[in-house]
Amino acid sequence: MAALETAEARSWRLQQWIWLVAVVCGAFGVFLSYHGSSVFYAFRLVFAVEVVLFLVHLVRFGWPKERIAVRWLLPLLLFWFVWAAASVAWSIDRSAWAHNLFLLALGLASLGLTALYSDDRFLPRMMVVLLATVVLSYFIAFWENLTGHHLSISTIVFSLKNPVRSVHPTAWFHNENDYASYLAILTPWFLPLAQATKRRWLRWLSPVLAGIGIYFIIATSARIDIIAVGIGLLVFLLLHLWGHTLGKALVTVVVAIAVSQLFVYALPPLQTAIFRAEKESAGQVPSS
Repeated sequence: MAALETAEARSWRLQQWIWLVAVVCGAFGVFLSYHGSSVFYAFRLVFAVEVVLFLVHLVRFGWPKERIAVRWLLPLLLFWFVWAAASVAWSIDRSAWAHNLFLLALGLASLGLTALYSDDRFLPRMMVVLLATVVLSYFIAFWENLTGHHLSISTIVFSLKNPVRSVHPTAWFHNENDYASYLAILTPWFLPLAQATKRRWLRWLSPVLAGIGIYFIIATSARIDIIAVGIGLLVFLLLHLWGHTLGKALVTVVVAIAVSQLFVYALPPLQTAIFRAEKESAGQVPSS
């Protein structure tokens, strides 16, 4: 019996690690794909492996006893899927309906698996890894925002005639709206990290990183995501309204906003200087 319990625990731990890899792959989207394919990319492949391992686990060990409470989520996710599937009755484009239903199923399954695997170790580990991907994206976004050049996956092409659009950051996404949505979802999580950590340097670095993310959301000009992150900041303050941590939360938000505004006013002169140098360089190149 002990051997079976050990095997079950080992199987569960393996699934958690593979799902963590899947979550990271999901953060990179189609950037981690085969020749830019929107069908065969890393997240879907790791997701398929995860589902197979989970089904094998169910057959061998049954539903994990410590995750019984998660079962209440399954009817909700199933209802969501069935309700969406029923839209076929009024759908004009059946092909688009099938594609969107597949994406919804993928998203609902991902939500369910994340809830299933979340525990005191997995959830903080997942958030730290996701926030690390955000910080990694900042390096690409800084380069794009200053120079107007982008990775090949981006739909934005460098143009001296349209410098305003050229400096919109996209990181490893197709366009600035996708990157802004990614930041709007993850950037606010730097704020509770600042409250939860016991490391003083991380307590101050977290709102700075949040502020950089807010700046890049502003730089994309994605209005709905700017509103979303503003609501996120407000919710963060409201959660501390009736406690003794409101002062610390307010300082965290003020630092984040101050950092974002610092970049808003500091980077445009650098952008102008770089684009002026690009124009001068282009003017010196003899026409063929």
